[in-house]
Amino acid sequence: MTPLRVVGIGCGGVAALSLLCVVVGGVLLQRERGKPYNAVSEVRGLAGVAVYPGAAVDEDATRDGRAVALLMRGLYPADITTVVGFRTGEEPVKIIAFYDAYLAKYGFTKTRLGGGAGETGASYVADGVTVVIQVREEEGEDRQLFVMRFDTGEKTMLRMPQDTVRPEDFKRAGVGK
Repeated sequence: MTPLRVVGIGCGGVAALSLLCVVVGGVLLQRERGKPYNAVSEVRGLAGVAVYPGAAVDEDATRDGRAVALLMRGLYPADITTVVGFRTGEEPVKIIAFYDAYLAKYGFTKTRLGGGAGETGASYVADGVTVVIQVREEEGEDRQLFVMRFDTGEKTMLRMPQDTVRPEDFKRAGVGK
């Protein structure tokens, strides 16, 4: 067999495998997009990660996000993945600042997340939980905001660290005497 023929057979095999992956991926994507949807349940799945104030749940973005997370499952170390898409007109810098402050209260450490063209994002890590915030610009529409939670092990509600002092920890002066 000539080297050119071997290369041709190899390229044909790679093309066939790629086509198979695209077909299987497309079927999985359609199946995931067809699953039942309930906005309250989707947000509840974030288990304590706040929804950005004023953001509206975006059903199509949530379905797409769930499907992509399913296809990429082997690329990140998580047992449970939750992805919820929202729409907001707010600036990405304000959104990231909100999550910086909110997740810091729960002991999360911010790590850098590189965004693609037209994207801004950040990720936060604490005790087996990773939260990823991604803001995507869309021409002529409100921005897409994806809030993703990746849990290693059992999913639990976020809890404040024991040494965090909150205003509700104190009684008002003169009350209960």
